[in-house]
Amino acid sequence: MIMMCAISAILPKVLLLVMPTLLNTALTRYADIAIRVLFGLSLLMSADLASYPTVFTLLGSLSLIAALLLLLLSQQQLSQQRLQGIIE
Repeated sequence: MIMMCAISAILPKVLLLVMPTLLNTALTRYADIAIRVLFGLSLLMSADLASYPTVFTLLGSLSLIAALLLLLLSQQQLSQQRLQGIIE
């Protein structure tokens, strides 16, 4: 992520050329899911100490649900891509 920010600041045209291939890799999908899980867990764990614990709990739960949905959808999309590769 830091590398992409540095590249976009120095060479934005290179990032625009590379971005479509980066977005379609399994590593990007799983990194996104991992970040959402960590974010959701950190919100849930810190909800007791927050001024608005309900908001922290809600956002943490939504983040974990989004991570689960992304995991399920990415697995389905990957299996469809494999089937299309076999058919072709």
